[in-house]
Amino acid sequence: MLQQQRSELKHILHHKQTLYDNAELFSDYKQWAKYVLCQYSILDDTPADNNFLNTLNINSKHANIQTDLRNGSFSIPSPLHPNRNEDCIKTINGNHNTAVAFDFITIVCDGVSNCGFDTAGNPVNGLAASTMITHGFADYCTTSTFNAQLTALTSQITNTTFVDLFYNQLLAKLKEISQSINPPQSATTVALTIEISINKKKYLLAITIGDSQTVCVYPNQQGIYTCKQLSPQAKKFRSFYDPGGVVSANRIVNAHWSCVEQLPNNTIVITFTDGIGDAICELNNHDQARLDTALFCQLVQFCQLNAMTDFEIAQFLTAYSIMITPKPDDIAIHCRQL
Repeated sequence: MLQQQRSELKHILHHKQTLYDNAELFSDYKQWAKYVLCQYSILDDTPADNNFLNTLNINSKHANIQTDLRNGSFSIPSPLHPNRNEDCIKTINGNHNTAVAFDFITIVCDGVSNCGFDTAGNPVNGLAASTMITHGFADYCTTSTFNAQLTALTSQITNTTFVDLFYNQLLAKLKEISQSINPPQSATTVALTIEISINKKKYLLAITIGDSQTVCVYPNQQGIYTCKQLSPQAKKFRSFYDPGGVVSANRIVNAHWSCVEQLPNNTIVITFTDGIGDAICELNNHDQARLDTALFCQLVQFCQLNAMTDFEIAQFLTAYSIMITPKPDDIAIHCRQL
């Protein structure tokens, strides 16, 4: 099984591998990606070293490389602007804290690169928005107010009135936090997941705004992997340059809410920005893209066959995406095997 999967992924990589006009600009990124993929024999050549991430971080204080070995987070800026990563990740582990009602929280934001201009005529990107929402909401999730709201929900998880109330409370808080985005034109997508346990059963609550998304991947009894996308927006074909929904100052566009009951055993929860989704994609005749769920499942299954850790899965999916993406972008991804 492992050898068959490796052979198929090598063939797909060879078929999809992207050749860029400005090859020199992307060479270091691809060298790093090749280094990662060679560890699992997806590629046969062996790049000399793995120093690229360290070099990028040293050369730019805003590169915002994130490599969290414990929590399975990985983020890297686009080669188009390596000194400015507009993607942000924040995770909160509540498993060892009896004072909180959640097991794990993941917040991923993708700042929109072109947000127009401020009042002085200066171009605005999404870094301010993605930073404010990620850190502001993470701070809120550690408050007694949030804990009380979540505790009330867990006692009524099957009651849609309570679920809707909790959802509206989260949206209200997001809108409140967004009022501090400066400049106010700055905008970001959001993918928020809250993992909770009730009577030894796992539940997943998720808010998705725009093209960042959360996917649950799990094998059935026959070992066939299924990919469940938690946002209806993510299932649609769309332009690479249409975020599909955003949060900016005091404004939320196209928010979607999901409540997944009783996650199957061996579920892998992966939250990521469109740097992954627009790379591991299928295209229609109008150059619109959506996640290729079959290939995504195949990649995750390969990771599990290789007994990868959460961080190794996040890094592997990033490397594979860099090699095949039709649109280079910042990448932020978090992986959690339940």
